[in-house]
Amino acid sequence: MIKLTFIKPDSLDKNCKATIHKSGKLGFTENAIKKLQLDGSKGVMIAQNEDDKTDTSFYLQVVESTTADAFKVSKAGAYYYISTKPLFDKLKMDYVTESYAYDIKDFDYEGQKMY
Repeated sequence: MIKLTFIKPDSLDKNCKATIHKSGKLGFTENAIKKLQLDGSKGVMIAQNEDDKTDTSFYLQVVESTTADAFKVSKAGAYYYISTKPLFDKLKMDYVTESYAYDIKDFDYEGQKMY
């Protein structure tokens, strides 16, 4: 006997990305904005994996308001971004000539929803 479950295309994350713009800002696609539930009143905390220096991922936590530990979410047109130029400059990322795009996936970390 076989039991099939059909996958609904609408249930999949599509084009859920964050991209570093040439200005150093981290911009979010429309689907990422929906997934992270971004708006101008929220902030985004950014972390790196200190146990694995080869891990080039960034880990995000969306917080309800901007704090000293969070980047403020800003809006330009229909899209949201965070001003991350000083961060990427400190990490010596050449976002002007190189292209950086990150897939956004959610996971649980110490009881907190992370991306």
